[in-house]
Amino acid sequence: MKKSQKSQEKIPIRLFSAPTVVREDIVLMSLKTKEKVYDKIGIKFDIDSHKEFSVIIDKNLGLHQFVGLKKITLSLLKQLSINTPVLKIIVKHKILQSQLKKIDSILRKVKDNKIPAIG
Repeated sequence: MKKSQKSQEKIPIRLFSAPTVVREDIVLMSLKTKEKVYDKIGIKFDIDSHKEFSVIIDKNLGLHQFVGLKKITLSLLKQLSINTPVLKIIVKHKILQSQLKKIDSILRKVKDNKIPAIG
């Protein structure tokens, strides 16, 4: 696969689309990343629940010695993902969730007529 094709695959979001279309793309990508995480770990859990995610980090991934009592931040996950491939997928999911919150904020402002709609 050529380098230009590979970079196009990384960003499947339609950049110049209406915010609702971009939101749909992000939701679909987020669902796919969740399923990949569940497949890799072998169980379904609430990936967005700090409590459940902490248990998975400790029990299923055996990373308690690295995490300890620290809050599991995106920065920490990025560092740990170097040696734990499933965490790369989890980092991607967390980033997508952050993007989703930003898009939802934009859509709320459009709905409240604080910014004009596009598309």
